Amino acid sequence: MCCICLHRVCNETEKSQTHPTESISDVIRVLHERVDNTAIFSICVTREDMLERGMKQWQRQKKASPKNPLRVTFLGETGIDNGALRKEFLTEMVAGIQSRFFVGGDNGKTPKYSMTDMDKHHFKTVGEILAVSIAQGGPPPNFFMDWCYNYMSTGELDQEAITETAVTDPELIDLIQEIRAADNTSLMECTDRILSCGYTGPVSVEKKEDILL
Repeated sequence: MCCICLHRVCNETEKSQTHPTESISDVIRVLHERVDNTAIFSICVTREDMLERGMKQWQRQKKASPKNPLRVTFLGETGIDNGALRKEFLTEMVAGIQSRFFVGGDNGKTPKYSMTDMDKHHFKTVGEILAVSIAQGGPPPNFFMDWCYNYMSTGELDQEAITETAVTDPELIDLIQEIRAADNTSLMECTDRILSCGYTGPVSVEKKEDILL
């Protein structure tokens, strides 16, 4: 979660707290205080293929929930988790989530759009892991595009905030470039791809900007 995003959370938290939050660390403190200590959320994983196995173990845990303190053990190791193992696990999981479920570049990342990665159980688990990482001493997921964070946190999509720099799909990037360079003849050759993106208006050079919106 980037600093801008955390400041938004800070403002939201401020409205519901008797003592207003004044910094990012205040927000993290408030979230940490909401962890339910009545049970332990225990995860036992191997260091190999940690993302996939960690997510499966996460989903199978029935005796507690991500609202409880996370305790991690690594199979075959005798270490007791006093916080270091949890942080190591969350660090690996957040990095794995970023590379497996999100695409993008220096401007930030957005969720991959595929039937496999969009599985509701996957993204529910991803969201829980990211929330636990923020509240329990792991790394922040500071890779979201601003519009993407706003949509996931509010459920409302600000169309005006989405520009061409927010496009991460290589095929769509190529299509945008083709449309910009196209004349009427070459633009008509892109009709099927344009319509598959949801555009329903006339396909012509005069409507290029409408097509690209």
